[in-house]
Amino acid sequence: MNAEEPRARANESGGTAAAPRSTAALWLGLLGPPTVWLIQFEINYALTGTGERSRHVPALIATSVIAMAIMLCFGYFAARERRFAAASPLDHMAGLPARNRFMATLGLLSSGLFLLTTIAQFIAEFFFQPGVT
Repeated sequence: MNAEEPRARANESGGTAAAPRSTAALWLGLLGPPTVWLIQFEINYALTGTGERSRHVPALIATSVIAMAIMLCFGYFAARERRFAAASPLDHMAGLPARNRFMATLGLLSSGLFLLTTIAQFIAEFFFQPGVT
């Protein structure tokens, strides 16, 4: 069965065939959380400073909160893609739902892991204020 056959059948019946789902959201859900964590980690490292008293504590907290919000969005995208893994008939005919479900599940796990890591770093910011002796 070639790729044009489902579209031809859809055109004969008067409807339009849905295009296969893009994998961009799957890759974003998989690679987005570690990238956001790394950026957040680097920003926090740069803001910590080496002086006796660092005045960047609100910026450190804001950076962590923004990173957690972005990771939650990536987790939502991964969960949505997992729900829609078998929704497209063209994807199902091509045998893609297993791959999509696998990548979406990895995206959920990646989001959870790096969200927990960011939360752990966020909690540490309250107990160990940078530059305070």
